[in-house]
Parts: sequence; structure tokens; C-alpha cells
Amino acid sequence: MPNTLNLYYAISSKCNLRCSYCYVPEAGKSNPTDEKVTEENLRLFLHKLQSESYKLGAFCFHGAEPTIYDAKTLSQYCNMVLDFKKKSKSRNNLIAIQTNGYNVDRTYLQTLLDNLLPDSSLRLGFSIDLPKQIHDKYRNNSYDSVFDNFCNALESGVDVSVLSVVSAEAMNNKDEWVASIKEMLDLKEKYTNFRKFKIKLATGDLGFKEEDMEMMADILIENSWTKLLQIFSYSYCLSKGNDCDWFEFSPDGSCFSCNKTFMNSEAFSNWKLHSFDYIKEKRAILYAKEPTHRDCKSCEYEMYCNSGCPIDRYKSGEMAGKAHECTIIKKVYKHLQNNGINIIDYIHQP
Repeated sequence: MPNTLNLYYAISSKCNLRCSYCYVPEAGKSNPTDEKVTEENLRLFLHKLQSESYKLGAFCFHGAEPTIYDAKTLSQYCNMVLDFKKKSKSRNNLIAIQTNGYNVDRTYLQTLLDNLLPDSSLRLGFSIDLPKQIHDKYRNNSYDSVFDNFCNALESGVDVSVLSVVSAEAMNNKDEWVASIKEMLDLKEKYTNFRKFKIKLATGDLGFKEEDMEMMADILIENSWTKLLQIFSYSYCLSKGNDCDWFEFSPDGSCFSCNKTFMNSEAFSNWKLHSFDYIKEKRAILYAKEPTHRDCKSCEYEMYCNSGCPIDRYKSGEMAGKAHECTIIKKVYKHLQNNGINIIDYIHQP
């Protein structure tokens, strides 16, 4: 559908936590939250979509942290989007919120649900790192509160998902990490509204070394967990390489490829100044020239991984231009081939 956008809307640049690997600069976290300005910008964004005959597909309120707003206010923002979806005959009545989960206690969640438009659907994405001691180390000792709120959301019947960042330190606590993953998967088996559980590898100072990659690949294969890693999910941007077409829009007008480039100098357009047609065209070629490693051209798995996310590729050294998960990708696909599993069929499995 050429006139449909799938996007994150970064409704707030402020956060209630100070996570060690947060991508939002400290200055952005302390900006005041002006509800009137936020509402005006969201209304303008939706009006622009309407005036240019665009519909919404996937829509997720992102951050820094969306729940920096009180539940009733956030529900009003959700309803603005849901109302637009209904009037524009978009393909669903779904609204998603990605949250660190700290504020979403029983009262907050119930208030949010009570104030949403009838016949609408809510999905909550929680950020929960594993095991507990690693989450607490990098996410301000918030694990107990976040996990309790997550469990309450499960019990309430709300559709939930979990994204868990895996740092190299997790491999130093391998047994605890494996045990905590199993516990999370047990919950997913128990609750039908636990829709997705995915892991992504940390990059930068907390990222994996090559020996960690080998270990992670072995763990995923031994436990049949390869589908937990985002890059093995066909519908995820990580596997699209330079052809990734995801969007993140900021209330001030900035357009980003995704949250990985949010709140820095990589805004590539301004939705307040340019048409969505123009923005889509510019986004389509944004990473077209991003280099890949020379080995990728002859790699039998390049057609499946597309050298990974152009933002997450190795930037220097012998691996420069390769997917951050290259070692894991090769080992997993080789394992599949050795066991007679068709890679194309595997990629398209949920």
C-alpha cells in the first residue's frame, strides 16, 4: 500500500530513568514536557497525513519514554491516533506503546484502558533485560517494579511484547541468562496475550566480542532459540539491509530512520516542511551507499541478511561493513543447512 506509513512517533524526549546505554542525550532528558505543544504537534502530524491521503499501518508511541505523561493524557494522544485510523479506514484499530515499564503500574494501566476509545486495541512493549542483576545495573535498579508491572499487564489481558538487550556481560553470567530466558518463555507459553519476545545484541562499549558471538550462536542453536534474535525475523528491519524503510518522527518535525538515530544529527528531513511523498523518496535512498564488506558479495547468506542493519554494521577493523551479527548468522544458517532445513522457509516462519 503506497500511501501507508508504518512508524514510531517519538512523543517525548524526556525519560524517568537514566539507563547506561540510552541513546537520548542527557540534555534531552531534562527538557520540560509541554502537553499543549505535544498535542498540537500530534494533531498537526495527523492532519498532514489526512491532507496528503496517507493511512497508518503500524503506529507506536516511542520516546525517550511515552509514560512520562500521566495515563489519562497518554490515552488522549492514543485516541487521536485511533480516531484518525478509523476515519481514514486504516487497516487496524491498534495502538502500540513502547515503554521501559516503570510507570505502568496497575493504576496507570487501568486508567489508560478505561480512557481508550471503545473497540480499539492496545499493545504494550516492555524493555526488560536479563537476568535481573544486569537489568538493575544498567536500568537503575528498576527490574522488580518493571517485571511486576509486566506481569500485571499479562494478567489484565493486554497484548504485550518484550524486547531484551543482551550485553556481553550476559555471557559472563551465561547460566543465569539462560535460566531467565527459559522463565520468560514459560510465561509466553502460559499467556496467549504475550505476543512476542525478542532479543537484540548490545553494540558499542557493551557489545559482543567475536568469542561472545560464537557462544551466543551455540546457545541459540542448542536451545532452539534462534528465532528470538531479531535479525532472523523476516518482518524486522534488521534483515532488510540498505532497503530498510522504517520511520521515526519527532514532534518538532524531525524525521529519522529509526530510534537508533533519534536525538542526534542524523535527521534526514522535516515533516513540517516536506511532503510524505518526498520523505519516503529520501528515506528510500538514505543508506543506499552505505558500504558493505567485500566478503559479503561472495557470501552464500548475503541474500538473507543483506549485511544487516546499515547503522549497526561494524564501522572499523577487519569486519567493517559486515552485519553486527555476522558470526551468528553464518553459524545458524550453516546449522540449518546441515539439518536439511530450508533457509527461505525458516526465515518466513513466525
